[in-house]
Amino acid sequence: AATTPAEMVSTLARRLEGEPNDVAGWLLLGRSYAALGQYPLAARAYQRADRLENGRNVEALTGWAEALALTNEAELAGRAGRLFDKALEIEPTAPKALFFGAVAAQRRGELPLALSRFETLLASSPPENVRPLLEQQVAALKAAIAGAPSAASAPPCAAPAGATPAGAPAPT
Repeated sequence: AATTPAEMVSTLARRLEGEPNDVAGWLLLGRSYAALGQYPLAARAYQRADRLENGRNVEALTGWAEALALTNEAELAGRAGRLFDKALEIEPTAPKALFFGAVAAQRRGELPLALSRFETLLASSPPENVRPLLEQQVAALKAAIAGAPSAASAPPCAAPAGATPAGAPAPT
């Protein structure tokens, strides 16, 4: 029997070789790899779940995109950003997709879209320790949109590498 997290994940991966259509298993494998900081493997597991669900599973899309972004932050302006946008088309209030989607929009210079996403996230009753960060982002974006010089140069919000971003629920 597997005794360490890595052994348990390895056991799950082997099981999925024999059950390749188990969407829940691929999602669990993606979450497990992400928890171990193995983002490229997490991305592949989520991508597999996404393919099985024909691009309609919000958890698969956001997990895949998050793993891509945590592997390479520049992905927020590319494929990961597009995956978060797709997840938000399916579920406009998905917290993790809103957070990362807001950051991606902010980095692309789409400040009104970033503002809208942060405001939606703020209205969803985020944890109290996250609320001040979201309020700061909303205020900075409003000032930047209004043309305030000091706010316009404010750096976009960034999630720490390897951590679940503020405002997004921890993986389940």
